[in-house]
Amino acid sequence: DCGWEYLTEFDGYNYFRKPADKMQQEEEIFCDDISRLDMMNRIFIGRVIPLIVILCGLIWQLYISATDHSERGWLPVFIVLVIIYIITFLQFAVKYFAFRKKVK
Repeated sequence: DCGWEYLTEFDGYNYFRKPADKMQQEEEIFCDDISRLDMMNRIFIGRVIPLIVILCGLIWQLYISATDHSERGWLPVFIVLVIIYIITFLQFAVKYFAFRKKVK
């Protein structure tokens, strides 16, 4: 709708292009908030939910490492990974729900 030309889809991503002479400063590919929210929903389902499953596995490994004395060397690694995952999810969740509330 905004002059972007569809090129192809690869590995779950759609690629578009726009000639440089038609660009007006910094342009975004989305013309409206509904299509942007739809894209965020696809990212949530396709990328965030699998990461939540991985996070659950990390938490389980953290529990095993904390209780199994032979696995104690991995405990700091699992703690750091869990913290990184939680921060990442919180950042996405705050932006996602704020934008969703704005659109609806």
